[in-house]
Amino acid sequence: MIDLFVSKFFRTEMKSFIKIFFTLFLFLTTCNYSDAQSVSVATRTPEQEAKMQTEKMKRDLKLSKEQVRKVYKINLKYAKLRRISNTRKEAIKRIKKKNDEIFKLLTKEQQKIFLEKKRNRYHKPKHRKKSLKRSNARNFLLLFL
Repeated sequence: MIDLFVSKFFRTEMKSFIKIFFTLFLFLTTCNYSDAQSVSVATRTPEQEAKMQTEKMKRDLKLSKEQVRKVYKINLKYAKLRRISNTRKEAIKRIKKKNDEIFKLLTKEQQKIFLEKKRNRYHKPKHRKKSLKRSNARNFLLLFL
């Protein structure tokens, strides 16, 4: 009788231990994965930031070599200004000025694409993938708890 009680007790304790261990393991690996995915804007240099933005625009808008050179200069100028001050009000003004300068360099076709990309950026749902991943992880954990 005592052996039965002891074996049941250890089985339930072991199950609880495994559940807690697995939960902690999953939580820690998920945190590390999300941190490794994003390099924050604050840690990038203005040159890196300008290069990334220019490469994306080059790909999306099919910029010529001359346009790439000019767009890079504009992106670099505004990336450096961002380091000086970054209040929301100033950021909005800065982005508008930057977009206006870039817009003037583009052809009519590129301007259409640029405006479409700009419109889509503000209307697409943000963080959808992350929330789905989190809810899937929660559902998975609930199976064990």
